[in-house]
Amino acid sequence: MLKPRAYQIPFYQLCWFFFPAWIITKLICYKLWLADRIFPLVPVRFFAADLPNAFHLSLFVISMACMIWMMVKPAKAIAALLLVVEIVSCLLDQNRWQPWEYQFIFMLAAYVFSKEEKSVLAYWRMIMAALLFFSGFCKFNSAFIHDVWNHLILHRWLHIQTGPEWLSRLGYLLPLIEMAAAIGLLFRKTVKYAVLIMVAMHLLILLMFGPFGLNINSVIWPWNVLMISLLLLLFFRTEPVFEQTLLMRPFFWIVLMCWWILPWTRQAGYWDKYLSAVLYSGGVEQLFICSNNSEAKKATARFYEKQFRVIPCDSSIAAYYW
Repeated sequence: MLKPRAYQIPFYQLCWFFFPAWIITKLICYKLWLADRIFPLVPVRFFAADLPNAFHLSLFVISMACMIWMMVKPAKAIAALLLVVEIVSCLLDQNRWQPWEYQFIFMLAAYVFSKEEKSVLAYWRMIMAALLFFSGFCKFNSAFIHDVWNHLILHRWLHIQTGPEWLSRLGYLLPLIEMAAAIGLLFRKTVKYAVLIMVAMHLLILLMFGPFGLNINSVIWPWNVLMISLLLLLFFRTEPVFEQTLLMRPFFWIVLMCWWILPWTRQAGYWDKYLSAVLYSGGVEQLFICSNNSEAKKATARFYEKQFRVIPCDSSIAAYYW
């Protein structure tokens, strides 16, 4: 009896999931993509900080238009324009290099630099597996147990005030499961089990951070929905097959370097945390700003942080909340 062939989803159908998620995510944090705001821009070069808000707004509008176009009729020229616009926009403010933006840019680049759809899907699988693996790897530390597992999950979400030592140590299972499932995505015999584990994980994340849970960080809600969709479309209904012809493509080595090699150097400080899939891993450095300027204090009064008494001023601003 012949085995049925694995279903291969066309790229244009993936666009119906990919670009709406990107659009919604950028709209939720639209102020991040504009210059008309109190929080300063951090450009690659200082002269770029003097560009008018109209320039940033134009990039944002062009980006939205290109994404809508790609949903209706994918085209390499439009995708290339969108890629350039997104990279330029991110170079104008380091705060825009969010983990999801980095992922979206690479997935878009995979389409721009690939001649065949199967190559695009292969790159997307490489990126997805790497993202999920290093997301788990970065969580394997005591800061994750203290900041995320004990404080955020057990205390704030599940309302477990205190617990035995074994309950705290149980948190180490989460990164191990995430890493194992990410590796499982790469092999035929384990891919479906890995997908089910990852889908369950993202559903729990949505439940915890969503409106019926902690109702925080709404910018990651559409990203988690997209991750569930991509896991089902790219892995569950297909079999992972490595295309040896990819070894001859320069973009393959770029993806391999940026997603599977450079994140290992993060611990030594050679690669950025957000570009290494550090997602709710705990131990994040906090920046607090103090000022004696009366106008500045008045404009930022709603961002004052009262909990951290060790900050040597009465009007410290937590940059994270700002």
